[in-house]
Amino acid sequence: MKHRRGIDLVPANDDLSAMFEGQELVWLSIDKLHEWHVLGGKCSHCLRKGWVDRRDIERRFGRSTYLAFLRPFLRCRRCDNKGDNRWIIGKMAR
Repeated sequence: MKHRRGIDLVPANDDLSAMFEGQELVWLSIDKLHEWHVLGGKCSHCLRKGWVDRRDIERRFGRSTYLAFLRPFLRCRRCDNKGDNRWIIGKMAR
């Protein structure tokens, strides 16, 4: 997203988790995210990023569930790591 004078309002890498301060991201709930945000996880061991289906998470856990409570369910598909994985938020391509 650009300001009318050409100022970038969203980070260049489209990783919106950079806009939030550390622990503030985990206290977000799915209903606070806009429709154009995509939700994903980042492995702490191999640094793989993977995107998850937001609608599936909403159906299983509810829209008002905090991401902090869902963090133990994150598992890397490459190295099978379950510990200390992080949520990331990106912007959907137009």
